[in-house]
Amino acid sequence: MDLSSNIKELLYKNDCVIIPNIGGFVTQSSPASVDMIEQVVVPPSKSVSFNIKLNHNDGLIANHVAAQANIPFNEAKIAVEQYCQNIEDDLFNNKIVHFKQLGKLFFNADGKLEFVPEKCNFLIDAYGLPDLDCIPILRNKKYLKEVLSPEAVTVSTVKPNAKIPYTKLAAACLLIVVFVSFIYSNDWLIGPSNNLADTISETPDSSTQIATATVLPLPNTNFIDTAETIEATPDVQDTTYDDAITAPTNDKKPQLEALEAEKELEDFIIVLGAFGKKKNADRLSKKLAADNYLPDVTFKNGLNRVGVQISCTNEELQQHLQFLRDNYNPKAWIVE
Repeated sequence: MDLSSNIKELLYKNDCVIIPNIGGFVTQSSPASVDMIEQVVVPPSKSVSFNIKLNHNDGLIANHVAAQANIPFNEAKIAVEQYCQNIEDDLFNNKIVHFKQLGKLFFNADGKLEFVPEKCNFLIDAYGLPDLDCIPILRNKKYLKEVLSPEAVTVSTVKPNAKIPYTKLAAACLLIVVFVSFIYSNDWLIGPSNNLADTISETPDSSTQIATATVLPLPNTNFIDTAETIEATPDVQDTTYDDAITAPTNDKKPQLEALEAEKELEDFIIVLGAFGKKKNADRLSKKLAADNYLPDVTFKNGLNRVGVQISCTNEELQQHLQFLRDNYNPKAWIVE
């Protein structure tokens, strides 16, 4: 009789299930975690291990078998003892004992009893929760510069309960309307004589004098007549209309771009080695993560290939490659 299914059912409700004279299955709870090597989010779980020191018969399996099979306790006890005897015979014959959906039990090369569990979550509250992919988002320097730039960060200084001063706003609007009306008044612009020459500043004692005038866009005004009026002024010498009106000029040439366009970043993978055992690949991955590199572990051709993912320019790539060759593997190479 195979009692693997009975042991599995008991592990969902008990923290320890003992196989008499062999050892006990012990469950251990662990919270949700993030596995950066496998790049997954692991839900809360209850894993199982095997302890050979827990080998006394507590009658738990026999009681469960009696209840499930609806047989007397003595018959269930005999069935459990026979099941344990079969396991002992297989182990001493160097056979591997398989427990369905639990794992396998065997003697290793050192002669010690070793248990390799299968992937099974015995936490009822987390039943059916799968592992979620947790792939890091690679952002280039250009994106971070745009997001963190001062122009992209806007801070609101308006209080949510602040009252709008409607009185001051109305007064400001009224002043603007009065000022605009005053600007377009013909009496203020042209004056009684409607002559632009009245705005010229004169100095009779100067032998050489430059007339300055403020020219405004006047309706129905002949600028040619105004220029002739300025030339006919007796106290102004060698003054022309071009000299009277000086317009601001901008001799600055259009500015060239201050900074060159940033070079586009590319994604590269630098391989540092391949391992037959997964634990050796994980050890190197943790060391790379400690140096702020993003590890890349892939299984290919029966080997666990370990590399790093880098988003950089070609010049920066050579610097990373030289650093990895100096500190990890002189034969590190770039995946094409």
